[in-house]
Amino acid sequence: MRLSDSHKFVFIANPRCGSTSIRAMLDPYASVRSSDPTSGSWLWHHASASRVQEGMRETGRNPEEYFFFTTIRDPWERVASTYRFGLSHSASGWHPFARDAGSPDAFVLHPEVTRRLRGFAIDAMGEDESGNMLFDEILPLERLHEVLPPVIEKLIGQPVLVRHDNTTAQTGHVFSRDASQRIEDIFAADITIGQYDRPGSKPL
Repeated sequence: MRLSDSHKFVFIANPRCGSTSIRAMLDPYASVRSSDPTSGSWLWHHASASRVQEGMRETGRNPEEYFFFTTIRDPWERVASTYRFGLSHSASGWHPFARDAGSPDAFVLHPEVTRRLRGFAIDAMGEDESGNMLFDEILPLERLHEVLPPVIEKLIGQPVLVRHDNTTAQTGHVFSRDASQRIEDIFAADITIGQYDRPGSKPL
């Protein structure tokens, strides 16, 4: 999360959706930077928009005066990327599940992985208790170099160079039908907003 009091924006960091790069890019303009490793804190890197708004009110800020934005990503690539990230980063909370799963399919079908991923779907990240979307802009990672610069320039009044750090290569992994359906169920709102197409599945 990056919050700017002077430029009146809040970037909500959606994991495995280019958030590391955008946080770094916004650092020079941020008044508040996510720093709390505790899930549930409004200063956690991947706190939801509603949780951040609660924290803003607690610190005397009016969220309605701020522009909220985030990113989304093709859910099938996102799950494969999360699996690969978990495998290669032993300190990641995804690591034990990725290590034990042995494949992206078994990974996403694990009940605890499913539960955690649901918490990062765009409706969970962006809606309040009444189901109202709190984001003013939702940017697809696949078009980030096209759609992000005009948003940032409008917010800070000058052009910026779009970076993409902490990347994992596209896997092109073909999920089983069950795994693909699970991903579709978890990220239904992301698929609708991003107009993502369901890829082909492995034959039974």
